[in-house]
Amino acid sequence: MISDWEEFLSLVPFRKPGYRPDNAMGDVAFAAFKPSSARVCTRKVFQMNIKSRLPLLAFAVSPIFVATSQAAEQVDKVVVTATKSAETIDQTLVPVSVISREDIDRSPAANIQELLATTPGLDISSNGGHGKTSSIFLRGTSNDHVLVLIDGIKFGSATSGTASIEQIPLNQVERIEIVRGPRSSLYGSEALGGVIQIFTRKGAQELTPTASFRAGNLGTREVNGSIRGGNESTQFGITVGHFETDGVDVLPGNNTDKDGYENNSLSASLRSELSDDFELSLTFMRTQSDNEFDNSTSSDRTSDGVQQLIGGKLIYQANDDLDISLQLAESRDESDDITDGVVTSVFDTRRRTADLQADYYLNDSNTLTLGAGFEEEEVSATTLFTDDSRDQHSLYGQWQSQWDRFDLLMGLRSDDYDAFGRHNTGSLNVGYSLGEGRKLLVSYGEGFHVPTFNDLFFPFTDFGFGFTYQGNPNLKPEESKSYEIGYQHYGVNGFWAVRVFRTEIDNLINLSGTMPTNLDSALIKGIEFELGTNVAEWDLKFSTTLLDATDENTGNVLLRRAERTAQLDLSRHYGVWTTGISFLAQSHRYNDTGNTQRLPGYGVTNLKVRYRVDKDWSLTASVNDLFDRDPTTAAAFGGNPLYNTPGRTFLFGVDYGI
Repeated sequence: MISDWEEFLSLVPFRKPGYRPDNAMGDVAFAAFKPSSARVCTRKVFQMNIKSRLPLLAFAVSPIFVATSQAAEQVDKVVVTATKSAETIDQTLVPVSVISREDIDRSPAANIQELLATTPGLDISSNGGHGKTSSIFLRGTSNDHVLVLIDGIKFGSATSGTASIEQIPLNQVERIEIVRGPRSSLYGSEALGGVIQIFTRKGAQELTPTASFRAGNLGTREVNGSIRGGNESTQFGITVGHFETDGVDVLPGNNTDKDGYENNSLSASLRSELSDDFELSLTFMRTQSDNEFDNSTSSDRTSDGVQQLIGGKLIYQANDDLDISLQLAESRDESDDITDGVVTSVFDTRRRTADLQADYYLNDSNTLTLGAGFEEEEVSATTLFTDDSRDQHSLYGQWQSQWDRFDLLMGLRSDDYDAFGRHNTGSLNVGYSLGEGRKLLVSYGEGFHVPTFNDLFFPFTDFGFGFTYQGNPNLKPEESKSYEIGYQHYGVNGFWAVRVFRTEIDNLINLSGTMPTNLDSALIKGIEFELGTNVAEWDLKFSTTLLDATDENTGNVLLRRAERTAQLDLSRHYGVWTTGISFLAQSHRYNDTGNTQRLPGYGVTNLKVRYRVDKDWSLTASVNDLFDRDPTTAAAFGGNPLYNTPGRTFLFGVDYGI
């Protein structure tokens, strides 16, 4: 057994994706962006000219592909997040990973953090087990540099600037698209590092009920149910879920009690074709959580949280060449800290957004997108901020073009903040076809990120143990420039891609001290490699990432980013059995900006088996952290103690209709 994962990773040149073929074009929740999926896909996907291609050098990896129908379906996978319009994944010029519902059902991942960790270039840092605060580092950028959308609606807290991704149950998720690299030219501030879009469960044309029950060690229990139905013109879906676990002692040495977690969730959706020209979609999701955590003064401290979003989208097909859509939405992030039964702090934020978008199909090879947006953020808290609201207006445009062997994607956006003025960003992606599914890719993208309410206006607070904090109203917005060059090959026998990227960030906000400050600059460099194929009837996905993310002033590594990551997924269907195996290995990381608190590397293996009793019923069993490695990706303030994780866990389940 390999015990030194850093030594192992030093032998691995790259890292893994979390993405596998599926042909569910109709499952792409077009309610989030596009209506008439058949018309859009027909124009933008199938009518695009198929060009003759020239072979490139004989790449060494190509011969290892073994023919598989699932790999052939790769070309038909449709994504919408990269450009806000439908395109197949082999045609998009932006790196995108897709996790389908089939992937989720087969994956041994116990929560959404573990599921996202299968994506190349994406690193997760967690303050413990289920429901504990988690941070996402996408291609080495900060947690608040990743825009999280749910059904096209911005999700997260206006005070912290981050999304409580750990509060989203997997039972509510139909599909996830992860876009790596800056998308500020399309989405604005938070998309400096990339975009994660989560699509909730949608309706169906036939009445379809599902139910599931899970139970395991650490007092873990989960019950989920859904019902979907409708007809050709109208579909609805409702999904409910309950999850609870006794957990583990997250901070050993402070309190000896276990830190449990409970989550109740509900989502609902409605999509209706009002006429030949109009389509309406409505979406709602709410999660309520009760999260126990430790400090050194009380054995009874919890955080009650609410995550809620509601939105509607109306799409008008003006004619064969023009679509116009209007989306209105509101999202809430509410958190109450309770110590010994008394509410000690409240942080409630609301974000209201409006987005008007027009897509004009000039011809089969050119599409022009124009849009305008409005966003309003409000804060209500026991902590008194000197400013508790702000507005933002935006204009954006995008041009997609294809001629001869070249594909072009160009975007421009202008954001006007009442507190920071106007910021303009642009992007340019170029692809050159080499034939037979091979493509060279070159891109440049600009990004920016405005400071959060906490960054700017948090009042001076003494948290004890020598730790004080206050906001800095003189902070400047962060700005970035990113460059990327890559090669990808999508064929009937599988896919593989390699990408080299570089991101330069000016005015990076440093949160490690008692007051946030702007670093002069940070430099992030990296290499991603991903591969998907079929070997001996096993579907295989592998990826690896090499990352160098440093503060250019000190030369220190940015905190909590692993420098080397490798990930492997294996799955197989054989008769009534389905098996999924996932392996993740990461090198060391630092818990502080001074690089004095070094967290060790680790390797974790997860396993899941499904036995199908009949067409409706199935039994599942999963083991997470099979070899009980108990990985640590974060430490408490001061570097001690390390946050505990659950270690080896077991979960057994019964499913109906899944």
